[in-house]
Amino acid sequence: MTSRFSEQTNRSPAVKGAQPCSSRSPWCTFRGVQVADARWVPPLCDTASPAGPREPREPGQAGPGACPVNACYPATVAMESQLTIDALETGGIHVHACRAPEICSIQRPAVHTYSVLAFHLGGRMRVEHRGELELTAGQVHLIPAGDAHRWLTASKVDMRGVAFCRSCLPHDRFQELLAPLDRVRRGAFPVVELPTSRQPHVLGLLEELERELSRSSGMLPVVAESLLGLLLAEIVRAAPREAASPEAPSIVAEALAVIEARCLGPLTLGEVARAVHRSPAYVTTAVKRSTGRSVVAWILEGRLAEARRRLRDTDELVEIIAERVGYADASQFSRLFRRRHGVAPAAWRARERALPRPG
Repeated sequence: MTSRFSEQTNRSPAVKGAQPCSSRSPWCTFRGVQVADARWVPPLCDTASPAGPREPREPGQAGPGACPVNACYPATVAMESQLTIDALETGGIHVHACRAPEICSIQRPAVHTYSVLAFHLGGRMRVEHRGELELTAGQVHLIPAGDAHRWLTASKVDMRGVAFCRSCLPHDRFQELLAPLDRVRRGAFPVVELPTSRQPHVLGLLEELERELSRSSGMLPVVAESLLGLLLAEIVRAAPREAASPEAPSIVAEALAVIEARCLGPLTLGEVARAVHRSPAYVTTAVKRSTGRSVVAWILEGRLAEARRRLRDTDELVEIIAERVGYADASQFSRLFRRRHGVAPAAWRARERALPRPG
């Protein structure tokens, strides 16, 4: 039976040729390429198959070191397969909506430093994410930041992706709404079936988010966050509460959860390791093998995302922003910011504010 989700949606047209993107595209920018008509193309990767899943062992630990079934990661993830927050965000917005082309294929796992909600409106898609999944109309695929995954095959797919920076969202407002993603990270099945009766409403929210992201408005970031909250609420209501795996979450999943929750404070590799009861060497090796990024790089990613938001959306002094994102030394913050973005924070703020908003 055809889902109402797909009945009310026009099939996305074929993807047109890609071209170099502007730094301010209101849509998706992945690996420096913007796709015409804002259709979402996955990263182009090598065709080599990933190595089998495993985690490193502590020195002296017995056994092969295989990870739990619910949290298997490739031995390494190439940096070229990573999609980052600063490549995603445009115009001060940390929430984005994209559409998928009809056929998608990733030969090597991709890893996002942001979270993704993939709403399937029509067609079928096979995905590898902690096992092989087949996705159909009316389902939502939840992908926490740091989870390796790849698309295998697709047929007449109509999919809307919503991507967002988790650490940039207000913790008090979004904590409960993000519970389904937290459960996926702890081993829950990463697919939620939306009730048929709610699918037209969800489709309306997705379309409104797309419209909002195409407008030029000073209220755009807060409106986009509000629409994201409504979409997450639909997932919370539809997700089974008992979906968590009986197996313990992997060390990588635990470490990334700690980083997301605490990266804006004075967090170090040693503190992450203590939180997950492993040595720093073990944790940093596990995270690097699974995600292609070190623990320190993950901490920096979250901090700089929040710093960029504050530089754009507030008039706070750079010294205050440095404190807000975990740096007691403003000069250290400025060095790290310049290393990533090529300019000092104050110069970056001036440049960004001079550029036109989306739409």
